[in-house]
Amino acid sequence: MEKTFWQAIVEADYALPPGHSIEESTPELLSYLGSTYPVLSDEFAYPILDSWIERGYYSSNELRNIGAQMVHIIFSTDSSRKSASDSRRPVAKDCGHAEGDRSRLL
Repeated sequence: MEKTFWQAIVEADYALPPGHSIEESTPELLSYLGSTYPVLSDEFAYPILDSWIERGYYSSNELRNIGAQMVHIIFSTDSSRKSASDSRRPVAKDCGHAEGDRSRLL
């Protein structure tokens, strides 16, 4: 769904527009939790899900499933970010110092 769709939900005090259901919208919001695009995660996914959970829109079983999906998304995202950062980590260079002196390596 478009950014304007989610923005309209936020501006309407987190109410879904007619013709849309929480069941169809929740999977997309959950996928935004792992987004590196802050508008999707911080401005839409977190506050909308928080509001819908707080208002009791989900059953206990749905909340368990959402929680499991959140854990999976967070750990998957964390692992992929670590892998990406590891591949970009600068390599230490020997600056001509004694073998045991690693404090001066870049």
